[in-house]
Amino acid sequence: MKEVPYNPGAPAIQLYFSYYKDDNEKFLSVYRRIKILTEAGKKYADAEIEIDPGESLKQLMARTLHPDGTIVEFQGKPFEKTLSKKRGVKYVAKTFAFPDVTSGSIIEYMYRANCLPSKSGCASIPIRESCKCPLNGALLRPGRGSPMHT
Repeated sequence: MKEVPYNPGAPAIQLYFSYYKDDNEKFLSVYRRIKILTEAGKKYADAEIEIDPGESLKQLMARTLHPDGTIVEFQGKPFEKTLSKKRGVKYVAKTFAFPDVTSGSIIEYMYRANCLPSKSGCASIPIRESCKCPLNGALLRPGRGSPMHT
């Protein structure tokens, strides 16, 4: 794929997105796969994972897949970036850069974070990306005692 049929000139396209949140076990897991179509799409090589207060990033795996089949694994550790401070609460993101990204590369990452259970019993799915795609998979498991729990 070199171009998005419904959006010619798009810099990148998200090929796959999966989100799983389990309120009983207090974790969430996200997997994302993005194809870089143009030089402008390389901005997606700088990833940012928002971590809510009280949550922590426990596992991160990321890699760049080149058109010739070579794979470059992310070997570093993510940096913590302060997004905002409100009423004594600090909102942060874990940030990292994919290695050796070029036009035609596919970047993918998976992370797992410990999280707080949803207060409403129904977690939200964070879809705020400018790199659009259909939602490929989402599974929410509400906590015990939640109005959504079966």
